[in-house]
Formats: sequence, structure tokens, C-alpha cells
Amino acid sequence: MQFTHRDDRGAVDYWGVLTVEFGQEEGQWVGLCQELGTAAQADSLGQAEVELREAIDLQLNEMAKIADVFEYLADNQVNFAPISVPQESGFAVVGSVLTT
Repeated sequence: MQFTHRDDRGAVDYWGVLTVEFGQEEGQWVGLCQELGTAAQADSLGQAEVELREAIDLQLNEMAKIADVFEYLADNQVNFAPISVPQESGFAVVGSVLTT
């Protein structure tokens, strides 16, 4: 799963990739981000992806409020790199890990 970060001017300044996996447990789909330990569950695979994306987005944005989020990402072995594309500020999880 890919993510981006936007600076205060609205420019995308970093992007990165997170490893996620999905499986079924007791009739529920469960998604897990390996690097961050973030998890979510839902009745369908598609909804589990949506829930996991939202949980990761919340985790990264809240972490950015209380700590050096880039140090946090590095400590969790998340690969990320600088880029520049105009957007709003904050994190956004982008792309889909599911193929149809």
C-alpha cells in the first residue's frame, strides 16, 4: 500500500510503501500493516482494505502531531522518499492492494 505526505503548503513532499496482508479469521476479513502493526477487520475483503487504509491514515496523521513522524517511519523500517506534487497538507494513503 502506498502513502503520501503533504507539507503545510500543500505540496506532496514524501511518498512511501507499506506491506499489508489480508486473511480471514472467524468469518471476518482482517488486514494487517506489517511495518506499523496497524490492523482492521470487516465483513468483506474490500471493506477490510478501506478500514485498514483509514486506520493507517489516522495513525500516521496522529503520530505527526506528537512526534517526528519521519523518525517513526524509519524506526519501523518503512521505505519512503522525497517528491514534489501539489496537494493538501497531511498524510494520504493511496492506491489499492487488491486486484480485480
